[in-house]
Amino acid sequence: MHPLPWTKFSYDEFLDDPAVERMTNEEVGAYIRLLRAAWKSGGTIPDDDEYLSSVTRMGPEWPGHREAIARAWACDRGAWVQKRIVREYAEYNARKEMHAFNGSVGAAKRWGGHSQAIANDGRSRLINRKEEDSKTLESEPAFSQKAQVNGLVKDLSLHLGGKS
Repeated sequence: MHPLPWTKFSYDEFLDDPAVERMTNEEVGAYIRLLRAAWKSGGTIPDDDEYLSSVTRMGPEWPGHREAIARAWACDRGAWVQKRIVREYAEYNARKEMHAFNGSVGAAKRWGGHSQAIANDGRSRLINRKEEDSKTLESEPAFSQKAQVNGLVKDLSLHLGGKS
């Protein structure tokens, strides 16, 4: 899973979390490192003391802090799960899929189902479309902007009971 380039972080929610309130400063720092690792992997990290001690950079001190830090995680089938990160990833992926779908619908409306041709050779397709548009304009009767305005003024004048 590709990590998001950013994450929402609420200092108040973080510091008011009962599990965090009970941690020492060293444990809070280790917890933040674990959150970063979970963020990069979609919300889960392995329940492996060697991995956890390495990520937290606590080394041989890790076992003495494990219990305090583990309170902030849910354990599931050999993994530590950070539910908020999992939820934010799910929301992000849902938005991403919705934007991709809406984009494909918009492209289909704009290009009339020729999106593959555009993807393969977008420049030539755009040039061809401009040529098609100019041919269409040439075949339609052309009215100057001045003539259109004069016609509207005349219609308005007649509607109001005046003479043109």
